Amino acid sequence: MDAPCSSSSHSFLVPPRIFNAEIPDPSQLHISRGDSVISEASELLDKPKLVGDIFDNWFKVIDPDKPEDDALDKAVQPALLGLNAKTQLSRLIQFERRYGTAVMMCAYTRQGGETWESPVYNEVGMLVNSPELLQITPYPWTRVNIKIRDESQSSLRYGWPIFYDIARQGSGISSTEAKVHWTRIIHAATRIDEAVYEGESVIYAIYDDATGFRNARWAQYETLFRYGSGFPIIHLPNATPEQVAQWIGAGRFTDINARGFMVTTGVGDEAESITFGGVQDVTLNPDSYNKLSLIMMSIASRIPQDVLMGVSAGRITGSEVNERAYFKFINAEQSSVEPIVRELIDRLIDTGQIKYEDSRRGGVSKNYVIEWNYPQLTPEQSQAQINYLNSRAQTERLEYMTIDEVRAKEDPPLPPRPDGEGDVIPGLSPNRGGEVSPFASNPERRELEKPTDDEDSEDEFANSVLKDALESGR
Repeated sequence: MDAPCSSSSHSFLVPPRIFNAEIPDPSQLHISRGDSVISEASELLDKPKLVGDIFDNWFKVIDPDKPEDDALDKAVQPALLGLNAKTQLSRLIQFERRYGTAVMMCAYTRQGGETWESPVYNEVGMLVNSPELLQITPYPWTRVNIKIRDESQSSLRYGWPIFYDIARQGSGISSTEAKVHWTRIIHAATRIDEAVYEGESVIYAIYDDATGFRNARWAQYETLFRYGSGFPIIHLPNATPEQVAQWIGAGRFTDINARGFMVTTGVGDEAESITFGGVQDVTLNPDSYNKLSLIMMSIASRIPQDVLMGVSAGRITGSEVNERAYFKFINAEQSSVEPIVRELIDRLIDTGQIKYEDSRRGGVSKNYVIEWNYPQLTPEQSQAQINYLNSRAQTERLEYMTIDEVRAKEDPPLPPRPDGEGDVIPGLSPNRGGEVSPFASNPERRELEKPTDDEDSEDEFANSVLKDALESGR
């Protein structure tokens, strides 16, 4: 979440950025029989924002043998776009986080078989009749029923479902059950523990603490509502208890607008009075209860407490640390869902819908790398300093490099100037009263600027720049 501030009103050179993971408030849960409603609690950590951060910046598909060539990625992305993969994968992972397991049903053309029960891959893993993948639809585990499993102990899929009975339901249409062969299913379960194919919901790790947090807050609110504002105490010194009971039964006190009241009696010379009593000058300190719940939820969810509480604002160092910690958590989640993404891409490769020819292999290889696109985490002030230093470095390079060589170092690289205009070194031109730049007299500088992947050479170049700067300052 970006929170830009007005630089003029707050005297900031650069608007600060405040990052906060959007975690739902457990106080929104309702209570049934002394506990939170499970269907509402299941929404806690499967928020679209958290899942959205996993897929928000998407990814690139890289050929490891040609990492600089984006031809494979350009072939993959249109195929994924045609299936609306970003939206459907986000929904799949949202279901998977909520229930522990979810499935993606893959619809193929008729070449893949007339019914959902027909397998699209044979026993050796080869696609049957070359169908095309038309549609992908995610379903939560609550809509899936497993009746038939692989019982052959020599099978690699021993114990796994052979058919998934999925309750399909459209808008305004009664639910129908489809019996789907496992080769048409992408099975999503990233947190499998003791079960064979069913994963654990993210809710299980924090359910008790989230429920306790909710109940503690509910008790605090009720205490404040019932007693915090006090209640009227009516003192009638000359009335008897029988008279008070009679007046209450007759509705004499119905005009008192309070949740409750107290009537006291006695014999004496006291005057009739009305005061307010209740919790006076004493309140329950909820910090210890709330902190315990937040600590346990932070441990279970791996989200820092400051991020959960949203208290990083104004603390630049802490904000950056929390930001890095949160996206490190997102990075771990991306690694866990990567096999699901790969299975979808592999299916598109098998059907030939990814059009990419590798001359060395004669087709598309599944030996690709998924490279996640990470958000720009550099603060604006640091980025401004980097841009300034890059511009200064480019200006200094003109003292000992040609214009075209400097243009080639831009990001992205700029083309050479036409008609050889860029094949000159401005630093060697006597356009400053016959003075030639001291940088141009250093032949080692141009040698160090040659393209190289050697980190030691880059260090030598940096030391050379520092040396020149120190000498020019003497």
